[in-house]
Amino acid sequence: MRKLGYMPRKDAVFFNFQGNLANAVVANAVPWGIPAPAVAALVARRAEYEPLYLKSQDKGHRTQQDVAKHRAARKIYQKEIESFVNTWLRYNPLVTDDEMVGMKIPRREFEPSPHPDITDVPFVKLAATSGGDIELRVRVTEDKSMPSMHPAACRPYGHRQAAITAQAKPRVIRMIRCIG
Repeated sequence: MRKLGYMPRKDAVFFNFQGNLANAVVANAVPWGIPAPAVAALVARRAEYEPLYLKSQDKGHRTQQDVAKHRAARKIYQKEIESFVNTWLRYNPLVTDDEMVGMKIPRREFEPSPHPDITDVPFVKLAATSGGDIELRVRVTEDKSMPSMHPAACRPYGHRQAAITAQAKPRVIRMIRCIG
């Protein structure tokens, strides 16, 4: 089963996930400090979604419109669950890690990832290229043998230099690539 974040992709697994989540929220709303209107909105959306799911799963009596309504309702419900989780559960100190795991929601890290301190000033080169693009290159000043990237940047891939290409007119960055 492929997952989109923590949200299950398959309808049957999502149905069980949302049911367990809603039941846990209703049972623990007061100890977790979740306001009644937020819980009521989640329960109301669940009440709209579940009959559509059950009808779309009845292969003998469903129509294409039933399946389309279910898919549209799931899309809306899934976004509302993500919003609810991020607002009321993810950073709530009253919700324990065990409760989060029980609801199949990963807990976010509260501490930033460690990275080395930047102690030097990088050399920055800005150049106009074809097509109205601007190329920005950054390297550390101590390494004279070859252009290199600061150790804190492009770290996951171990690259030594970064190049950013952006179009001047629309003011959007078009490509960021680490070269090494």
